[in-house]
Amino acid sequence: MLFPELEELLAYRQQVHRLAKGSRYQNNKTHGDYTSILHGIGVEFETLRPYVVGDDLRYIDWRTSARVGKPQIKTFRSECDRNVLIVTDANAYMRFGTRKTFKSIQAARVTALMSWASLEEKDRVGGLVYGDVLNGMQYFKPQSSRNSILKMLDILCSKDIDKNVSVSLPQALDKLLYVLTPQSAVIIVADFSMCEISEITKTLISIKRLANVMLVPIYDAADEYLPDVATLKLTHNHHSQIIYKANKKAKNKYHQLWTSYRKELDSLAKKLHIKVLWLRTDEDPVKKIWKK
Repeated sequence: MLFPELEELLAYRQQVHRLAKGSRYQNNKTHGDYTSILHGIGVEFETLRPYVVGDDLRYIDWRTSARVGKPQIKTFRSECDRNVLIVTDANAYMRFGTRKTFKSIQAARVTALMSWASLEEKDRVGGLVYGDVLNGMQYFKPQSSRNSILKMLDILCSKDIDKNVSVSLPQALDKLLYVLTPQSAVIIVADFSMCEISEITKTLISIKRLANVMLVPIYDAADEYLPDVATLKLTHNHHSQIIYKANKKAKNKYHQLWTSYRKELDSLAKKLHIKVLWLRTDEDPVKKIWKK
């Protein structure tokens, strides 16, 4: 199945509601990894953390900074009724997977889960779908109803794709920055390996100034390790190469490149105080997000 089923994505709403209800019953408003991105500028002071490049200088606690010898930033408990924007990668390379499902389906599932969870928190939900869609990008203004969510999910499930359009993550983030408002939350669901991390660093810093950010890299086991087959033909654009099973050097180099990419993305996220949730195609997104 190359495309997700809309019925499945809609059914997640009730599942998210049950998870949220159970969490409230236990007097615990932190629903796993999801709501950790909502801890940002609000009205109730929460804690202090070290300053990172891109932080708003207005929120430096100068007294504490002088005492500890390093700049410290005030953070505030998240309030409801804020804008949550979900950026989803819908390029052709997402329709790939060797375990259980495709990246495109996992991305759609995460988009649905995050959307319903945000709506459950009384936030306004919208997003940006980029790749094989009309005009390369489709933006949905955040709304407190389910209207934008339904439109996003419908596009992600659509088999009517624009095969002549390819939009990169850096292009999508530039568009996001243009429409982003202060005190928002941003969730980026994508295959980050399709661009150089350096290409998105500057824009991510700018986005972090306006919003709390969560990265959800979608990947497959074959991205990390070459499949154990006799021969494997790798194709990119107009270039191709055949790798033979006995070529351990090539397989090791392949894995090293993956490891380097993951470390680089993790390092950038740590530097900017951005949450990262790695999701493989054979993992359950509900269990992964809510850590059940």
